[in-house]
Formats: sequence, structure tokens, C-alpha cells
Amino acid sequence: MPQPPEGFPATEETELSQSIRQHLGLACVAYRSDSPLPLTALSPGEKALYETLTHPNRQTAWRTGRSALKAALQSVALPTDTALITWPYRQASLSHTTQALSEGPCTALAVATASPIAGLGLDMEPQRVVQPQTARFFLTDVEQQALETFSSEARPDVLLRLWTVKEAVFKADPCNAGRVLRHYQIADLPTMDGPCWVGCATHNSGDPVFRFLSLQWESGYVAVAIHGETA
Repeated sequence: MPQPPEGFPATEETELSQSIRQHLGLACVAYRSDSPLPLTALSPGEKALYETLTHPNRQTAWRTGRSALKAALQSVALPTDTALITWPYRQASLSHTTQALSEGPCTALAVATASPIAGLGLDMEPQRVVQPQTARFFLTDVEQQALETFSSEARPDVLLRLWTVKEAVFKADPCNAGRVLRHYQIADLPTMDGPCWVGCATHNSGDPVFRFLSLQWESGYVAVAIHGETA
């Protein structure tokens, strides 16, 4: 498989790439970056997009994301000009550990595949406390009932993990316009346990079907979801 060219400050997360292949059956690469992409590595279209950003932290997060994304795209021989991408993009996804306007360092993670799948989604979250009252904003009624089966001490961590899964599923849906996280139902939520969790989810209409992988990653969680159908 081709290696990322010089100028892309990103490294492959080999274990994550292998886990996606093992548990989801998808040949996929995951690349991480902790450094902004040099301005000289941006395409003309990317430079135009970058110049629309005015907040310094947002600029840093955007360029760090492009470091990971362009490396992942190149490694599977897909075009690396991210200005041409319209999200959701069926063969790649991107996530950051910080909000665009947040202070502090930014880590970006990107996944990409050469396989003609219908959708690919990624989300990662560092460890943080998720307040139980937020559940009603992104969990269905059935999921909220299942949440009650976990101890009160475990629920904040469970909610963080569910948030990453829901975000990944949303990003993997090529028809997600007008949809929100509560529109997706995770099957067999009480089976969630251990560092590796593989499951499925559906849109509340019953279609489409998604498969996902949820992993403990550094101090938080990462989730990768794929559309259950091929393109």
C-alpha cells in the first residue's frame, strides 16, 4: 500500500486499521495527526476554504484534520484534494478531539477505504463526564430505558461511548440531511461491555442498517461505522 508523501504530518494507527478489518470486514486505514498541515501542502481549493476561517484555533483544527485526512486518502489511492469532498463522503471520515473554537492541542483522526461502500463514519472523544440529563437529546426512548440497566456510576462513561457510536453512524449515513442522532437505534445496547464492542444500528424507519465498532482509545473512545450495504 502506498505511503503518505512527505509534507503530511500524520502516522497510521495500525491497530485501529487492523481492528476495522477484523471486526467489520473492511480494508480501511486510520491516520492520526497532532500537527497542522503546512500551508504549502494545501491545494488552491483548500487554501480558499482555509481563508474563510477567522479564529486561530479553528484554523489549527482544520489544518490538523487535513493532515490526517490527506494521508489516509493518499494511502488508499484516493484523490487527496479535500476541497472536492462533500460530506458525508462514502469512503472517508474525519474527527477531532477538540471543538473548533476550543483552546489547547488538537488531535485529528481520519479513516479511508478504497472499497466501494455506501458510507463510512468515524468519531472519537477524549474522556470526559457526560451528564445523564443529556441522554434525551441523542438517545431514543428504548435506549434511555436500556441505559437504566447500568449502574449510576457507569452511566456517564456509557453515555460517552454511545455518543461516539451515534456520531459515527450519523456520519456513515449518506442520507443524513435532516436527521438527528435520535433517529438512529442501537441494537442490543445492554451487551456493550469491554474494550471492544461490535454491534449494529438502524435508522428509525428500519432502513438503512449500519454496523459499528467501538473501542477504548487512549483516554476515551473511538467508533467506526459502515453502511450495511455496498454502493
